[in-house]
Amino acid sequence: MAEDTDIVAGTVSVTTGTKNVTGVGTFWLTDGIQPGDTFGSDGYTRARIDTVNSNTSITLKDNWRGPTLPAGSAYWIRWQGDNSRYGVLLGQVRKMLSQASVAALAALNGAPNKLTMFTDATTMGLVDYIPPQANGFDITAGRSVLVEGALAASLSRFGGYYPTAADANLNNAVAGDSGLYGTAVAGTPTIPGVSFFHVMTQAIYVGNNALHQIARAYFGTTALPYVLVRTKGVTDATWSAWASASSVAGNNANGYFIRFSDGVQICWGGGVISAAGNAVTSGVFTYPAAFVAGAVGLRSNVACVTSDPRAFMVSPGGANATSITIYCGRTAAGATVDIAVSYCSIGRWY
Repeated sequence: MAEDTDIVAGTVSVTTGTKNVTGVGTFWLTDGIQPGDTFGSDGYTRARIDTVNSNTSITLKDNWRGPTLPAGSAYWIRWQGDNSRYGVLLGQVRKMLSQASVAALAALNGAPNKLTMFTDATTMGLVDYIPPQANGFDITAGRSVLVEGALAASLSRFGGYYPTAADANLNNAVAGDSGLYGTAVAGTPTIPGVSFFHVMTQAIYVGNNALHQIARAYFGTTALPYVLVRTKGVTDATWSAWASASSVAGNNANGYFIRFSDGVQICWGGGVISAAGNAVTSGVFTYPAAFVAGAVGLRSNVACVTSDPRAFMVSPGGANATSITIYCGRTAAGATVDIAVSYCSIGRWY
């Protein structure tokens, strides 16, 4: 077998007692020099190479024991024999193959639609492989999506962002869709003072396309937790109307109110009317919360509290978005008396 030619291209410099060798005009990486090859200069002690840093730099395994070689010095590098290299590589392969995890894998008998899985630190077994289904209603597939990575994890927490009508259409949403939708997006509910809703679309049953959506008002100009829901059955062509799933109650000096997310509002309160004898007297009472302008669909009931109800008659008068007028008719003569009256009005706040 012919001997490989030594590498002698270029020149070197190395200081005695050090390991760093610098080359000029050398191509050590390109030439394939490797750790274990031998560096030397004619007439001097040779040294093993530890690392090849670049085409012009190597590090010796031991300090250079010869005299300092100044810049421009001749040198040679001799490749290690192939048998030595193969012996080292074979030893590394044998070490890897002797690991317990490799032995555990080798002990398994393959079978169709099975995957390998560690059952403890040094033991493996077979588990069933279930192909992911391209079905938004499949629980297994949905669970797989949520653990695929950081992006999927973020989407599972926050969903997408759809501020304009061009970004999405809630009427076309499928199970698993969620995000922050602007009120300009088709299908999004509308409530005064609310610009965005966080909407989740979910399957009602596994295996079909029956859906429901839950919309919660995003806290913009209002901090009230309005929640609405709607559904779409298996055979439905369109979604149902949004229905209230929450209410907000409050009170002030004018009385009490409750608002529902679908727009219904109920106000109740009362006060005192000074009723003159043989006369009709009225009082105006401001609602604790305003109804929609025009009080569309407003309905009111009134009552009075007295020890002689036959002597007094009360009825609602003109009601508007902010107040109600109550009339009290007294059927008997006598001094003016204060009559406690109450009302309950139902309408819409949007």
